[in-house]
Amino acid sequence: MIQFEHVSKVFGKNQILKDVNFTIDQGNFVTIIGASGCGKTTTLKMINRLIKPTTGEIYIGGENIRDKDILQLRRSMGYVIQQTGLFSHMTIRENIEIIPRLSKADPERTRTRTLELMDLVGMDPDQYLDRYPTELSGGQQQRIGVARAFAMDPEIILMDEPFSALDPITRTQLQDELLGLQEELHKTIVFVTHDMDEAVKIADKICIMDRGEILQYDEPEQLLKNPCNEFVAQFVGKNRIWSSPEFIKARDIMIDRPICCPPELNLRKAVERMRFAKVDTLLVTDPKRQLLGLMRATDYRSILPHLRNHRATVGQAMDTQFTSASPDASIIDLLALVQEKNVSALPIVEESGKLCGLITRSSLMTTLSHQYLDNQEGGL
Repeated sequence: MIQFEHVSKVFGKNQILKDVNFTIDQGNFVTIIGASGCGKTTTLKMINRLIKPTTGEIYIGGENIRDKDILQLRRSMGYVIQQTGLFSHMTIRENIEIIPRLSKADPERTRTRTLELMDLVGMDPDQYLDRYPTELSGGQQQRIGVARAFAMDPEIILMDEPFSALDPITRTQLQDELLGLQEELHKTIVFVTHDMDEAVKIADKICIMDRGEILQYDEPEQLLKNPCNEFVAQFVGKNRIWSSPEFIKARDIMIDRPICCPPELNLRKAVERMRFAKVDTLLVTDPKRQLLGLMRATDYRSILPHLRNHRATVGQAMDTQFTSASPDASIIDLLALVQEKNVSALPIVEESGKLCGLITRSSLMTTLSHQYLDNQEGGL
């Protein structure tokens, strides 16, 4: 765990950081993002004491970093920068193994670890270990930079805009590979970027900074849905959530008060209720809103015989074999389910069976069409 407590930084007459307070939980992938000069790189460099705070304290694992030996502190962390920082006169093997050698790590274990890391970053050790950095492409050099950062198996990895100078295709590949590494190794990663799409894609939490202050520190989904102020909304982009549709959940777009009825309701009255409300589906629930079944106008052939009985109830005619979805299902899941099951109404139900709302084909189309119109207006 990394904790910033009332951290400020002043260079001359310029205040770079102002009372910064936040906590990075162990194993989390956190991105720090903001415009140039907002203090994001200064914040990152304070973690390994490349920059010292003017006031305030920083703790790692509950221990104040002021009390740590500075060399041991830095060697206990991986550090990746935009320019890779590889030594051009050293081979790839020597670059990866430099910190283990300086730390007098076991040579055999170091060699084994180097081979493991080359495999993790997708580079053939037989082909690349004896080459020099100038013989590699920019993307390959950055992969080696990432491998070197993991060489000592540190708990904390610091990354300062490591992919910003790369072409979009290579950048996307390295983002995916880094996510794969994190899924396997579960490190605490602090990643500075100026690209919101990158931050949303890779981070567990995003820290948005402006003029030395933290404006919002939250999970990507919450940032996209609930920006704390207009600056954050503009910085994030009001329609950006549509570039990450996995964050658009059923609970965000469902009809939260669908037309319901109890199972004991007279069937003819239920038909009248559907006609009056102009809906083709009634959700049948008990007093605790447990979903019992559906009555659909499209099932008229099975309903018709019951209508001949004046005392027939909804419970006798309802369909108990229905498809439903979780409130946490994404819009991608919902679209796939509606298409796969060929249903016009999709109840949204909690694990307990309690009804939350309803998704219909028309409500999905309305949501998608509003997004299209918003994008059209934004482009005018």
